[in-house]
Amino acid sequence: MKVTIRVDVTMDYGETESFEICQLERPYRELDPARIGLSLAEGKDVLHRLQRIVVAAQAEEVCLLRRFCDRCHRFLDLKDRRICKVDTVFGTVRFRSARVISCACVLPFHFEGPYGPMSEYVPERATPELLAL
Repeated sequence: MKVTIRVDVTMDYGETESFEICQLERPYRELDPARIGLSLAEGKDVLHRLQRIVVAAQAEEVCLLRRFCDRCHRFLDLKDRRICKVDTVFGTVRFRSARVISCACVLPFHFEGPYGPMSEYVPERATPELLAL
């Protein structure tokens, strides 16, 4: 038997992307009690891979949608992309996060400077669930 685990990610704006997380093979002739279902290591690996996909998709969507100024609706410039990390209950996940040049119309500063939209969602560089543990 061969098991393939795939994930389809559909963004709020309609774009869909598919990812293959893993393939597991459980041939009947090699089946023994230790190969029934997933081992703890396999389960952790699958969840960690799924977490990487979800976090990366969330970061991409947040950074794209936050490139529009809430006040004047101007499309904001991208300064750069950086590799950030967040610690989760399924391990540390690295993801690409954009830094956006803020709009000059935004109060109270009236200057254009870079900020990372994901920093408001991951201020502690760890998920609240992990911090609670």
